[in-house]
Amino acid sequence: MVKSILICVLVVGCVAPGKKNPISCFDRKCDDPARPYCDFDGSVAGQPNTCIAVECTPNAFETCRADDSAAVCNAAGNNFDVRPCDFGCDDTAGCKVCSPNTISCDGDVLRRCDAVAVPTSETCAGGCVDGGTPHCAHVVPKYVPDICESDAVMPELVITNSATFDTGLDSNCTGGVVVQPSAPEICVAHYGRIEIPAGKTLTVRGTRVVAFVADTNIRISGDLDLSADGGRGGAGGGRLSGGQALLASGGGGAGFKTVGGAGGNGTTDGGANNRGSASDPLLLAPLLGGFNNSGGAGGAGTLIACRGSVIVDGLVDAGGGGGGGGAFDAALMAFRGGGGGGSGGYVVFQGLTVEVTGSVFANGGGGGGGFGPGMMMSRGGEDGSRSATTCALGGGPLADEGVGGKGGCTAGTPGNGTRPAGSGKTAGGGGGSMGFFQTYTPTPAASILTPVAASPSFEPVLTIPTR
Repeated sequence: MVKSILICVLVVGCVAPGKKNPISCFDRKCDDPARPYCDFDGSVAGQPNTCIAVECTPNAFETCRADDSAAVCNAAGNNFDVRPCDFGCDDTAGCKVCSPNTISCDGDVLRRCDAVAVPTSETCAGGCVDGGTPHCAHVVPKYVPDICESDAVMPELVITNSATFDTGLDSNCTGGVVVQPSAPEICVAHYGRIEIPAGKTLTVRGTRVVAFVADTNIRISGDLDLSADGGRGGAGGGRLSGGQALLASGGGGAGFKTVGGAGGNGTTDGGANNRGSASDPLLLAPLLGGFNNSGGAGGAGTLIACRGSVIVDGLVDAGGGGGGGGAFDAALMAFRGGGGGGSGGYVVFQGLTVEVTGSVFANGGGGGGGFGPGMMMSRGGEDGSRSATTCALGGGPLADEGVGGKGGCTAGTPGNGTRPAGSGKTAGGGGGSMGFFQTYTPTPAASILTPVAASPSFEPVLTIPTR
């Protein structure tokens, strides 16, 4: 007769034949409430296929298991719940919540998962594009059509203190410099977002025109100043328009949206007949600013929101400069008339939506006053006004010299310089023209243009594609 033999299985206890060892869990089951967890791979206690007692912090991750699941402490702190990990298990964080190095569209939401399975999401204002590499739809802007293809390196440009932005400094052109044939280069300032808060001013100067580009939104609640300052033009502005001041005669005002004002001569208001002609920037391929004479030209700029909105509830000014006053020409030993005023510039707004509820101005500068014997000084014209109802005044009179013509604004076309009233005096220069404001959006309805004041008014909205 064969006696029953007690069999010892490794170190997990001895049981009689036909009975389950309560400490082992080769069948992945633990029936003893005191040892409720089957440590089948030994990742908790180090001994595979062992039922173990558990004392843990409720809901805390414990370990990744060999079957690509995670052991997480239960609410009572006395056992581990086993949770399958669809995207794998991380030894420090538990179940990965996304598949590493992937990107996908979920309706209008773009979902990204980085190399360590950290998820991010972005709601796409223009919709999510699933073709090719999934991405949020962005505009294809005029002048720099490829700028929105990649995100900016710099996260934001927020003007915390009023400052001057020099387009001639390569370091300011964070999105590079774009060459335009037979025209000024474009300094591309590319950021994640751009904001000029209320009470702050960003003044833009330099030989290059400027493109402020944001991946998401641009908001101008303070002042964006692209205007000329006397004879110094705004960013990228400056193409000669109108005749120069001659002996006795005033210079012609620069034309742009309209013709400029004519300078006076010795006998007739506007008699110099040297006004600058009108020009339509839409007929030109490059981005160009205004025109200059003695007064500087208003600058050129475009504001681009690749996947968001351009919002202007502050002020944008691209006014022309006032013409210089007449003076004594030592080389000719004679007196010259006042200089012509510069024109306003050209500002282009581009985005999925454009909303302007603030003030926008690109008015012409006034013509300079004349000069003559006995005078110690002359008066230059005023720079383009920040008003739709009051145009920039021309210079003079001080002593019977000719007066400069007013600059163009919504309230009136550029004025002519007048003839002098006194003997031997010279005439005033003509006023400069207004510039242009243009918007581009995917559909005309995406532009909300209700400015408090605009001079000139916006041109009809034009469309750009998205991709």
